[in-house]
Amino acid sequence: MYSTLQDLISPSTELRGRTEKLARYQRHPTVEEYILVSQEHQAVEIYTRNGKKWVYQMFESGEEIELTSIGFHCPIEAFYEDVPFSTELE
Repeated sequence: MYSTLQDLISPSTELRGRTEKLARYQRHPTVEEYILVSQEHQAVEIYTRNGKKWVYQMFESGEEIELTSIGFHCPIEAFYEDVPFSTELE
């Protein structure tokens, strides 16, 4: 099993990602981070295991994301490179 899992969430999948999947991944001993990536706007949420607890972090436009379990960091804009949002299409 992977230590870091990422989910792209949309209005139709958001509830399942935040409830069922989050609970399942939190029970799995090898999962250290669970990442939710919004497809509607620049927003990345990270749940990170810290001992027996989970820490929640929210990142938005202009912020740098850090995935401690794999030693990775980048600006949130890198997650969304070449992604048009509905406001850009109007």
